Amino acid sequence: MAKFRSALILLFCLGPTHALAADSGWIEVRSPHFAVVTDAGEKRGHEVAFRLEQMQLVFAGFLLKQELTRPVPLTVYAFRSDKDYSALAPRQAAGQVPSAAFLLQGEDRDFLVLNLAMTEPWRAIAHDLAHRFLEGNYPTTTSWFDEGLAEYFSSIQLDNKRVSIGGDPELLPEMQTDLFQHVDHPTDPPKPLTDFLLAPIWISMTDLLTMHRNGPEGTHRTIFYAQSWMTIHYLLAQKKMTETGAFFDLLQNQKVPVEQALLQAYGMSSKQFEQAVKDYFKAQKELFAARDQARTSTGQLDVLTIPQPIEYPSPLDVDAAQYSITRLAEPEGTVVLAELKSRLPEHRRDAQADIEGMMQALPETALEHRALGWIAMETKQWDRALEEFAKAVEMNPKESWSRYYLAVTKFRESQARNLPVKGLANALLDLRATLDWYPDFAEAHNLLGMGRVEGGGISSAILAEQEAIRLNPRHEQYQLNLAKIFIEAKKFDAARALLEHLKLSADSQIAAVAKQQVKDLEITQKYGISPERERMQAQAAAEQAARETAQQAKDEAENQRPVEAAPDKRPIVFAKGRIVSVNCSQDPEAVVTFATGNRTLKLRTPDHAKVIVVGQDKFSCRWEGVRAQANYKVGTKAGEGDLVTIEVQ
Repeated sequence: MAKFRSALILLFCLGPTHALAADSGWIEVRSPHFAVVTDAGEKRGHEVAFRLEQMQLVFAGFLLKQELTRPVPLTVYAFRSDKDYSALAPRQAAGQVPSAAFLLQGEDRDFLVLNLAMTEPWRAIAHDLAHRFLEGNYPTTTSWFDEGLAEYFSSIQLDNKRVSIGGDPELLPEMQTDLFQHVDHPTDPPKPLTDFLLAPIWISMTDLLTMHRNGPEGTHRTIFYAQSWMTIHYLLAQKKMTETGAFFDLLQNQKVPVEQALLQAYGMSSKQFEQAVKDYFKAQKELFAARDQARTSTGQLDVLTIPQPIEYPSPLDVDAAQYSITRLAEPEGTVVLAELKSRLPEHRRDAQADIEGMMQALPETALEHRALGWIAMETKQWDRALEEFAKAVEMNPKESWSRYYLAVTKFRESQARNLPVKGLANALLDLRATLDWYPDFAEAHNLLGMGRVEGGGISSAILAEQEAIRLNPRHEQYQLNLAKIFIEAKKFDAARALLEHLKLSADSQIAAVAKQQVKDLEITQKYGISPERERMQAQAAAEQAARETAQQAKDEAENQRPVEAAPDKRPIVFAKGRIVSVNCSQDPEAVVTFATGNRTLKLRTPDHAKVIVVGQDKFSCRWEGVRAQANYKVGTKAGEGDLVTIEVQ
């Protein structure tokens, strides 16, 4: 059994050494805001957690906040081996080097995955991490702000004492050299953002400030990213982030035209604002030229970029940091990795097989049932998911994730089948327990709000949904849900205000639903009838009728299915004699009159073409007076039987 267990661990683990130690080889390092699962040892795990804590504090400073809210829990996986990391990393186009990190996002949980074989892998994920930090800490903006701030943040460089930030984010540190000496050279490094800003024409500031860019990001090396980055550079350097917040309030909430919003917030027109950013960039170029001339005259080889990075002391003292270390024994080490693998559809089947194999070799654990439950939930196997999560909670009542997923499964099944949430009272209790464990979990607050509506607690539903929005102000579905709750509570003015705002959403689906809700609201308010509820009830009735029709058809098919004959257990009897005659008048049936000793037998076959014949090529209906041997099974009447084989002599 020990050998079998080791083999299973070895097959699952991404490196050959993991199964050699008594434990899994994996540890969990917990800092105040991050949990880092790694196989690279305590020192490297501590470094990863410390760097992420530094990055979070730096970003909080951009937004003039002491702490960042994280509405979705985050787990970090840091792989020591490039091979182990590459086995899970997103596939790249031919010739492209995989990024040193990637982020898997979900409404329930985020996974940050790092390749510790690479230098400073946390820098590779800084852009995506900036977007995730904004998600819970800044209202919805137009695209330039998000992308400009994410680009600015992605230039970050850290050590234990200092922070350096503000250089060209599209250049690796080793590429940050005199940019003007490399323009249009065939062996140039990747084109920096600065090159785009050297062009004579920029996007007009009015267009930049109102531009919405939807869909997945492509390359960041465009004039849009370059100009957005430099605009943020200017605003941070001039300490105008408070004014920027006022600008977005005017533009997004009060629907003030962009020119008027600029004048009120910054005291500048769009042309003046654009010129201010250009002047700032020009000053950076002139500073660069002066430093470059000084460097040339003294023979120094300082690394210079446009603009020169800003350096300041680390906001966090490495010696004062407090971290806890937990070694993950098997099967926990295997299961936490399987949970990561299961989030990647191409690895999900392997993850399930790994866990099920472990459960055969070792005593079952709550973590294993939780991981299998999540896979079942994601593949819409509702009954199995509920069963697995219930087992996990039974084995460990403090297993908070499983209690949360029990509730999520019930809500998802309800939505998929257009039926009421089954076990709603227990689902609400599980959500409350989840929020006791992670109070900033926005999706748990959202589900609690929607569940309370169904349960009749309108006032508490409003409070729960408002809390979800506070924690994640950019999640417009939460705002749409709150509008629906307001309608249920007959707070029509509040609902209309929200829906009118959502009609202008950059998300076309949200905007379309909001427009329909505004139309429905007039009917609801006038006649007390909810068109949406009627549509849902009609849809539910149609789906129920379809289910009943399908079940009826299935039952009828079962009833009409021919009953399979019982196995023929009659013994095979041998007879030697001669074929008197063959009757094929009911072709393909045939009756062979066979004489043996002083008896005559009637041997029948339903299809003479299927009779095994020995001594001739095939069965013949013209046999007469032919010596033969027959194998048959005795029939129900004397002198009759069923022919099996015949050998003609």
